[in-house]
Amino acid sequence: MRGDNAPGNAAIQENASSNESSHLKWRDIMIVVAVAWAARLAFIIVVPSGSRSFDAFVWEKVADLLKEGVNPYQATVFLNWPPFWMQFIFVISKIAAVFNVSFFAVLRVALILFETAVIVQVMRLIKMIAPSANARAIAMAGIALNPVAILLVCQHCNFDIIMALWMLLAAEGIVRYNQSRNVMDWLWACLFLGLGILTKTVPLALVPLLAGGFQKANAYCRILGGTLVLGPPALGMSVIFVLSPGAVLSHVLEYRPDSTSFGFPGLMGMLGIKDFAGYFDRGFYLLGFVTMGLTWRFLWKNHSLGNRETVLFIAMVLLAIPVLGPGFGSQYCYWFLPFLVITYACYPGTFQKLLIGVAVIAVITFILQYGFNEAYGWNFIYLLSHAPNPGTLYQWIRQPNEDFSHHALKWAAWLSTPGHRVLQWTLFFIGALAVLAFGTRIVLLSANAPRKWVRTVTGCYAFYIMMVFGLGLGAKYIQEKGPLSPPASSTEVDNTPSF
Repeated sequence: MRGDNAPGNAAIQENASSNESSHLKWRDIMIVVAVAWAARLAFIIVVPSGSRSFDAFVWEKVADLLKEGVNPYQATVFLNWPPFWMQFIFVISKIAAVFNVSFFAVLRVALILFETAVIVQVMRLIKMIAPSANARAIAMAGIALNPVAILLVCQHCNFDIIMALWMLLAAEGIVRYNQSRNVMDWLWACLFLGLGILTKTVPLALVPLLAGGFQKANAYCRILGGTLVLGPPALGMSVIFVLSPGAVLSHVLEYRPDSTSFGFPGLMGMLGIKDFAGYFDRGFYLLGFVTMGLTWRFLWKNHSLGNRETVLFIAMVLLAIPVLGPGFGSQYCYWFLPFLVITYACYPGTFQKLLIGVAVIAVITFILQYGFNEAYGWNFIYLLSHAPNPGTLYQWIRQPNEDFSHHALKWAAWLSTPGHRVLQWTLFFIGALAVLAFGTRIVLLSANAPRKWVRTVTGCYAFYIMMVFGLGLGAKYIQEKGPLSPPASSTEVDNTPSF
């Protein structure tokens, strides 16, 4: 249990200092939140509402199906996760109907409110882990005024921001447990991790962070902790599975994200060896399970990482899944963005410079993608055409014209070809690999891992990259010289919107 407070004047002075710090913190939070709201309001006013991602149109379609009493897991292939987001879409549609406003407007407001909670939690964790850091300036630049965050919340409108909030709350529980060894803090971390898995299954990869608490807890707390982690997603999945077993099995349990424009799968596609992505898919999941097992074993014996290393570990895991894995969507950046902002405050020096460089690359890449890519909402084309909605925009597109606006549309079509999209993401991909390598090394060194572990992990990164292209090129050579039947790659879903 937590230690008792010291009696007398020392306790009074400590409480006074704590209250003053809290007052300053809340003032800083209000400033950052006000700036964030102003920036997003400006974006909403300037950019036409028709400029939204394919996902944003999909959510409205799902809402319409729910109004008709149709099961969207069975009627569409758009829901590939546990049912939390479907329920949230239902609530948004009801609020929009009550206030007689558009579904998209309520969706934006809801996501901005969740992002506000993320900003508050990021600043709180910075204060907890790196008290001397300027939390207001870091959160202002990292989230409030970050074009990447603005585009993801106001134009892409996916729900990854909600998963990020649960993970931030789970991180706080783990950090508090590291300091207090109070089982209640550990149980809170279990609960929020379970809610993260209910929102999106990705946080399953972070379960090993709970190993130290499981090792020290008694049998009752172990049962309760396991129930809090696995109970919410198991209950949610069981309900939708009963309603439509086949659809849930194919669309959720067997779902694998696929990417043709990012990372190793995108580069393999450019080399003409995409048919062998099945090997890559299996290798990645095998690597992930081995990493989870080793992490669990290490934390079972050593109980915990340091507070800074805990946040950095979460950032590296959530970054590695889309960067090293077989699937990528730009919305996934909100998985790790808040944690990288926190680690910026925790690790001054070279790592900060690396994060700044990658952030600049990310901003340029996202502006290009969301300005010229139709599936992301091509806001630049909307601004040039002055079209308020997709119908007006497509009428404008069909009009023969040789002015600057239509030339920009031709550039957008050129940039949207698969090969050019891969090249647009390449610099960000390389930067993300550098952050992964650097951050993983910091975690291992800070955790007093043997030097051979550090060398082994560094070698694994290099071997992983060489293996991907070596096996792919070798398979291509064999295929050209003789018949070869590669394993089927994960099912692709065409994300090109049709209005």
